[in-house]
Amino acid sequence: NVKINVALAGFANRYEPASEFVQLNGQSQQGVLKKMKEFANRQDGEGTDYWLGLDGARRELAERKQNNPTTCQGIVFFSDGTLDIDRAPDEAQKPIDGPYDPDNPLESDADRERARKRAAESMCREGGLADQLRVAPITLFGIGLTGAPGGDDFSLMERVSSGDCGAQPANGQFDTADDIDGLLQAFDKISGESITQEGGFC
Repeated sequence: NVKINVALAGFANRYEPASEFVQLNGQSQQGVLKKMKEFANRQDGEGTDYWLGLDGARRELAERKQNNPTTCQGIVFFSDGTLDIDRAPDEAQKPIDGPYDPDNPLESDADRERARKRAAESMCREGGLADQLRVAPITLFGIGLTGAPGGDDFSLMERVSSGDCGAQPANGQFDTADDIDGLLQAFDKISGESITQEGGFC
């Protein structure tokens, strides 16, 4: 009798909602799967802004919790690389507010490195974004998608999900996956199954 509501969103330079919250059931399943499949074509984002992605999700969940204070909330957080702050292709037309480094023009490698450091510091400082997620409380399930060019450094993602990022105790978990079998194993852990299978899932 548990009611599960899900919404999909992406992030590169900014948080981009891709669907409204919908209750999972037999009637909604195909619509949710269709929205998920649209992510297969999202390959042109510049940057990997953990801060704006997680803060956007946190804000949406906080808004929903106002109407249902006892609801259990979680974020399944996928990334194929480390924190990377860069200018968006449409930055001139749609400026992005990076609260962690608001006056940074992101016009040089030094600018982008400064923004990356400040975003990481803002997430992990006492009372920062990681603490806000943990106090809410929002359980954070991080899944690092390994094997992408320039990726595989998930140390910060792991700290935010299940480590020492922030002053509050972590209430999430982190795993990596490099193929569909690894991804299914990660989801088994999220669901609490922790099933060990020999051979492939498919």
